[in-house]
Amino acid sequence: MVRDKTASDFLAALEVIDTSLEAFHQRKRQMYRPLATELRKLLCDGASTLLPRVFENVQFHKLESTEQIEQVPSPRLMPSYFTSTVLFITDQVTRSTLRLARSGARLGVEAWLEQPFMTPQITIREFIRSVADKEGAHADPSANDTLQLAGSIHYGADQSQAHEIAAIAEYIAEFVRNEELCLRPGIALRRPTAGGAWELLQ
Repeated sequence: MVRDKTASDFLAALEVIDTSLEAFHQRKRQMYRPLATELRKLLCDGASTLLPRVFENVQFHKLESTEQIEQVPSPRLMPSYFTSTVLFITDQVTRSTLRLARSGARLGVEAWLEQPFMTPQITIREFIRSVADKEGAHADPSANDTLQLAGSIHYGADQSQAHEIAAIAEYIAEFVRNEELCLRPGIALRRPTAGGAWELLQ
């Protein structure tokens, strides 16, 4: 029963992400809020975190910005702000995509979440949790330092956190859809074809 619920919760998270991304790219920008909430469930929700409960030994692609920072010879030379995404802006489209390390290096989930994001002081985990906790699942009266920074940066007409969250969500959705992943024993899921949708095992 518990493992069936884990499988169902995982599929529900993917459906919310896919639906929210489609709406987001149709300029319904507030859909970044449910995206952040589902990313928290999948990646950084303590003992309840979904992705490690579903799959064994997940290895995400390292960010290009992480490799660049690792090559900085001194902490004093660290940039105060950097980007981990490629940004595409036209009159019709604003789209942000994660820049992945050219080396093809991989990181486990915990190490991937600890990568710096936007500044050396913010991690991917902190970014997702800030947006999810203060704008997605809750409506806190004040923004923390992470959201103040993100809100001060605009991509086109939008605050940066909307597009950064969408970029992370697209990466996770494509990764789960296309990578060879090993299900944990007893998880009632199957994927009939590579690149196809996961579904409950009947």
